[in-house]
Amino acid sequence: RNNGFKDQAAVALAAGIKRNDMIEAIDISENLIGPVGAAALAEAVCLNNSLRFLDISENRLNSEARDGLKGALLRNTKLQIIF
Repeated sequence: RNNGFKDQAAVALAAGIKRNDMIEAIDISENLIGPVGAAALAEAVCLNNSLRFLDISENRLNSEARDGLKGALLRNTKLQIIF
């Protein structure tokens, strides 16, 4: 939370989310993540079966990024995303 994450950091985090089957919650709110980072995160959470909570509020998400995250929610029904 509020750690200066930008798209590049979100893309790296997304790569880790894809490989991690133990993580259950991530709070990356209040950062500078934009559409590129959000797209990477949306793809990652679709592939992750352990993540239950993702707070990505207070970032630089446009409507396209929000739509991508909504799509991830539809695919991963155990996940709650706050944005």
